[in-house]
Amino acid sequence: MTEVVNRQPGWRLDVIVLERETSLDKAVHTAAEPSDEQIGSMIVVAEEMAANGHLPYAYVAALSSLEAVMRSICKNTEFYPHNTTIDCLRNIYGLDLLSRDQFVWLRDAFKVLSQIVHGLVPRTIARESIHFVTAISKYLLYGIEATGPPPAPPLE
Repeated sequence: MTEVVNRQPGWRLDVIVLERETSLDKAVHTAAEPSDEQIGSMIVVAEEMAANGHLPYAYVAALSSLEAVMRSICKNTEFYPHNTTIDCLRNIYGLDLLSRDQFVWLRDAFKVLSQIVHGLVPRTIARESIHFVTAISKYLLYGIEATGPPPAPPLE
């Protein structure tokens, strides 16, 4: 079939086999999941970076800790395995562990995270945003209730 198609002027047949395994799945095979203690350390590092004014890096660290907590929760439920962070976030929301406002805010926060890790510069990152993410991580990890409404949306 390839020969027939390739003989046509301006035509080319390319076959691409897509794997069911995502890049996150592949990364998981070569990396270990952090312990609760390690996640707690990630949260502390994020807060320290925020306090020192390293806001984009603190944002990445804070959301990384949250993602680790969410994976841990999803692994312990019927919802595992999940292929994306957003799938896991949806399931955490479905378990009634987040309010609707928290869910929407965090969904947008992960979009800002994607901008940062792909070398783009988001408009601004507020220190309150980092504290909000670490508060949610602490709530999901330790049961420490996050108080107050979410800060201004991470995407404006």
